[in-house]
Amino acid sequence: MSKLREPALLRAAGGVIATAMVALGVTAVGLVPAQAGTPAPTPITRSVSGTGSSSFTVPAGVTKLTIVAQGASGGGSAKGPLGGAGALVSGTASVTPGDVVKMVGAAQGVASPGGPASAASGLYAGGKGGNDSYRGRGAAGAGGGVAAGVQINNIDQIVAAGGGGAGSAGGDGSSGCAGGVGADALQAGMVGGVGGGSCSGKGSAGAATGNPDGGGAAFLSAAGGGGAGGGKASAGGGGGSSFLGSSVAGTVNYGARTVGSVSISYTVDTTTTVTATPDPAFAGDTIAYTVKTMVAGTTTPVSGPYALYAGACGTGALLGNGNLSNGTATVNATAHASVCASFGGAAEYNGSDGTATVTVNLKPTTTTVTASPNPALVGQNVGYTINTVVAGTRTPVSGDFTLYSGVCGTGTVLEAGTLVNGTATVQAPANASVCARFAGTTTHATSDGSATLPVNKDVTTTDVWLPSSPVYGQTDFAYIDVNRTANSWVTPSGTVTYSWNGGTPQTGTLNEVGIP
Repeated sequence: MSKLREPALLRAAGGVIATAMVALGVTAVGLVPAQAGTPAPTPITRSVSGTGSSSFTVPAGVTKLTIVAQGASGGGSAKGPLGGAGALVSGTASVTPGDVVKMVGAAQGVASPGGPASAASGLYAGGKGGNDSYRGRGAAGAGGGVAAGVQINNIDQIVAAGGGGAGSAGGDGSSGCAGGVGADALQAGMVGGVGGGSCSGKGSAGAATGNPDGGGAAFLSAAGGGGAGGGKASAGGGGGSSFLGSSVAGTVNYGARTVGSVSISYTVDTTTTVTATPDPAFAGDTIAYTVKTMVAGTTTPVSGPYALYAGACGTGALLGNGNLSNGTATVNATAHASVCASFGGAAEYNGSDGTATVTVNLKPTTTTVTASPNPALVGQNVGYTINTVVAGTRTPVSGDFTLYSGVCGTGTVLEAGTLVNGTATVQAPANASVCARFAGTTTHATSDGSATLPVNKDVTTTDVWLPSSPVYGQTDFAYIDVNRTANSWVTPSGTVTYSWNGGTPQTGTLNEVGIP
């Protein structure tokens, strides 16, 4: 969730433009930039003009209103001068679904001559035209323009003030001037014109009420509505005073000479979610991701473009995209620990993102090792076969392995290599105990398998023989042969004990051919 800097709620005076930006504690729900390549949402717009007014209830999913209000201009003079322009006020209002919003247009001031009349339709009526009794000269001054604006829950939020009325035709009156920012005493309502165009009379500085007969040098304009043009001395009426809320700062400029109007536009916030099935899942498996988008705070589905990413929206790998049907779509894709679904926005609906975390586990494996022949003889080379499968299945798993004598990880390495289609056979000397370790992969867990092997000593035969017929009294040699019965390719080694004619036993060491 984030805080946005929103345009503030405004009131402003006749004949000006007012726009202010302040930091409001507005919580954004599901507001994100539209996806690249997707159009921005099209706001819903409501408007009134002239003497019209309209009310509506803020719908679900709407949290802000963009408001433009134009105050009505003051009435003109029969001698030629025009009334002052009304204020043009722009702002953004923070709202809650269910709030009641009222838009009120405004009528222009009554022109001179026409007697001491004022326009009454709008938030605040303009001042009446001044009378024509000053030394028997001049007609009545024109009426001030009416303020237009917006009320939320019966409280003024934006008021675009009316312009001042023109001076009477009896003298050299000129048009009324614009109103100022009522919340700022330094920008009080601007004064009306008189004589050669100098100003007299000015709007009140943000007063909640004012003299409805404002105009000329003698009077203040009514708050909101423009002041009336004066019949006395043909002075133009002062512009209506602007009003801003207590925490609002803004600037003021001229608006247009026209009837008062209000335009409100808004878009609808959405909430997007994504869920995964199954969860937990195994690495490398294909799972189903379900993406749903609804009007924020409701279960009302919203259809439009979406994209599903691994990791962060917009920067992660794209897993799938398309259009939501009745607010939902399912994407079958590889299991990822984190995914993000982005709804791109459509029609009046704002885009939104939803994330999900998925528990992704490595697939367990089972490793076995067998030896052949089994049992084996000391010193004999044995064929060790290592097999690794997905645990509980016959599905082979390939990857690196190491074969140890004794315990995996600490014993002597007998051989290392790579399983192909889950298997490998290596030759190594017979060991009473061996352990094979599968190193694991990005999708499969490591596992160990061990085996014991009976390793026996070979059976031997011993023969004594003479190379020739011995002659009494001559020195000759007797040969002792030791042979292995099974492992004939291995030369016996060690010592033998022998004696001559039952004499003292003697010891000899077998040579390279097994003879002492």
